[in-house]
Amino acid sequence: MNAKIAQIKVKKRIRQDVGDLQPLMDSLKRYGLLNPIVVSENYELIAGERRLRAAIALGWETIPITITSSPDKISQLEIEIEENVVRQDFSREELLDAYSTLEKLRNPSFIKRIINSIKLFFSNSFSIRENQKKNKHKKNALLSLFLLIGILFLILETATYQSGNNIVVTTFLSIIGIIFIIIGLFYFIKFLTGLKK
Repeated sequence: MNAKIAQIKVKKRIRQDVGDLQPLMDSLKRYGLLNPIVVSENYELIAGERRLRAAIALGWETIPITITSSPDKISQLEIEIEENVVRQDFSREELLDAYSTLEKLRNPSFIKRIINSIKLFFSNSFSIRENQKKNKHKKNALLSLFLLIGILFLILETATYQSGNNIVVTTFLSIIGIIFIIIGLFYFIKFLTGLKK
């Protein structure tokens, strides 16, 4: 649930120094408010003054809230104390471990980068090889058309021979037709074997 920041009443607080709000503001910009502030039913701030002040500094007009039904001032004060005392910060070792893990995730080790590069290379190679196979199959299909062209040359040679044209022309057409038929047959067979794979 969100509330307009202008509705939230901040009365006398235990915390007098809110400290440096810049890291909290940076966090709010990057991740948003992870834990809503706590207010009473009449929107009086119970817990989350630093979060509220950081949101105000960022120019937010609304803020996520949790409404608690605290019957009296004693309960409200207990909640404020509880939220600030019970919360346990990371130990120095835990914090170092967390930052170390984060750094490893952001910048993998040299060996891991090499392995990732090899994986990427092979996945790209397989995809290129598949494309080459498809292109080769298309090329074989197109070049097998030489078979038809060769047959057309032989038909033309027969027509030329029957019309009594020069023997050199008919021989030339026969040779070209036979060459085209051989080339066409070669690529037609490659095309057919490519279909079986």
